[in-house]
Amino acid sequence: MRVVSEVADRRRNVLAGVRTGIAVLAGLALVGGAAIAVADPPGQVQPGVTAPPVHPAPTTAVPAPTPGDQSAELHSAQPQQNNSESTPYYRHYSQPKKTPTPTPSPTPRQVHIGNLAAPVPGVVPDAVVNGVNQTNQDFQKIIKPSTTPQPNK
Repeated sequence: MRVVSEVADRRRNVLAGVRTGIAVLAGLALVGGAAIAVADPPGQVQPGVTAPPVHPAPTTAVPAPTPGDQSAELHSAQPQQNNSESTPYYRHYSQPKKTPTPTPSPTPRQVHIGNLAAPVPGVVPDAVVNGVNQTNQDFQKIIKPSTTPQPNK
């Protein structure tokens, strides 16, 4: 009976602690909200610090055009005369060199897993393909032992 009363006491203590924690959090939320509401409106960030007075930027007068300047009218462009050569230059491109096509391998590389045989891209190293195939063969030997008699140990 003593164990049951200890469990009941622990449960009452835990429930009291949870209730107290919830009450404390609610009180902190109220105090925080009140502090925000009472806070000063935005203004001076630091008391005693003043911003320098803003002076208007000096205006610059546009200088009067000199007599040699052209007016702002648009003129059509005149073609330039090229005395050295009157015909345009065309670059002659050479034909691309033909690369010999690689001869396809007689049998495509494949990975064998159980009854599945899947082709392998050329970027996969041979060591990986051979390792997968060898591991599969080892597992197949474990799963399906050979019919040859094994020596007794």
